[in-house]
Parts: sequence; structure tokens; C-alpha cells
Amino acid sequence: CQTPCSNAVWPSWPVIERILPKIDPATQKVTDASVLPRCPNCGEDVIMNVRGGYWFIEDPYREQAERLDQWLDSNRERDLLILEIGAGFNTPSVIRWPMERIVHAHPRAHLIRVNLQYPQVPREIAGRSVSLQGHAMGAVTAIWKEMGLEKSGALT
Repeated sequence: CQTPCSNAVWPSWPVIERILPKIDPATQKVTDASVLPRCPNCGEDVIMNVRGGYWFIEDPYREQAERLDQWLDSNRERDLLILEIGAGFNTPSVIRWPMERIVHAHPRAHLIRVNLQYPQVPREIAGRSVSLQGHAMGAVTAIWKEMGLEKSGALT
């Protein structure tokens, strides 16, 4: 809900499936406003629940974040590799900064960061990081090739 009037969220895919057939290919505009979603509680317009402002509802993600924290704690003595591809500064608090914090806090963690514009890593974790400037697809293709998976057809 754009207001938001509650902490309720719902799956977006059914909404997208309802809207797609009503998009004019030439103008990219919705031709039937009745397919646009409204909040079931207050009738207000709805927006995607993405981080970017006061409207973001964190509740649906708390349990998953707690499970990740528990997993990281229980694996502190094991090697950990974080492969981060394409995380820039649009919303760095979602991927980029949390991954840096994990590497900083986890004694056996390493980071491989692939980013066309911002591959840099903080000085504090540079010794356990690899910074690659390049396209995401190029990095993924190189990894698959190194693993001998390029013939599987998965990247085509």
C-alpha cells in the first residue's frame, strides 16, 4: 500500500500476470485501469515493496534475516566465499554493505566483487577480497567455463 495502512504485503506475480495482457506494446501503457492493483484494506494505490523510502515494509524479511544470521554464526569456523555480481550504489544497504560487513566480521570469509562501475572494496577487507571490473555476464560465463559447464547450454 502506498500509504501504507498496514504491514501487509502480497505476491506480485499474480498482479503482473493480470496486467501484462493489458499493456499496449506501442505505448507501453496499461489500457484497462481496472487491472491495476488497489490496497484491499484502504483502496489506495499500491507500489512494489522495494527498499527506497519510508513505505518499505521490513516484516516479511525479518525471519529470513534471522536465519541468515544464525547460519553465519554457526559457520564462523568454516570458509565462506561471497560472490557479489553487479551490486552498486542504487540501494547499497541491501547487498553491497551487508556483504562487506559479513566479510569484515567473519574471520574466514572472502569476497569476490564483480561490478562494471564500482568494483572497489573497502581497505579493511581488501586482503580477503578480489575486485573485478567488468560485465556480470562476462564474469558468470568465465566461471561456468572454468567449471567446465559452458557446454551445458545453461547460459544460452
